[in-house]
Amino acid sequence: MSAFGTHLADTSALMRIYRDAEVRRRWAQHIAAGLIGVCPVVELEMLRAAGGRAARDRAAKVLGSTFGWVPMPEDVFRLAHELQDQLASSSAHQGPSAVDLLVAVTAQAHGLKVLHYDRDYETIAKAAGVEMEWVARPGSVS
Repeated sequence: MSAFGTHLADTSALMRIYRDAEVRRRWAQHIAAGLIGVCPVVELEMLRAAGGRAARDRAAKVLGSTFGWVPMPEDVFRLAHELQDQLASSSAHQGPSAVDLLVAVTAQAHGLKVLHYDRDYETIAKAAGVEMEWVARPGSVS
């Protein structure tokens, strides 16, 4: 286990944890034990969804008190470019977004699994060997 826990949550996973009671129950022990973290780019995506300043402030407090903080490596953009280059060698670079790449290389740098609900992470895993785990069975939640 990394000093930052076991998983780095992507926005897709966090949205399912917040919206679906069964998903939340499944991951409750991991969350309570501090095993799931978020990184700055995921925090930005989550806070973008908040409706207004007060809601954004509340969401930031909930994120900060619920999940661990995983810093992004200094060379995160270089690593993301390298990952995208790996994906391009098999013409798989057009699926994963820039955020997906940044989350994947951050997780890899800290020895964490990406917790997600996004098929693009499976593409990344096949190309680069980054460890991934679905927050719920694919297609089982909206």
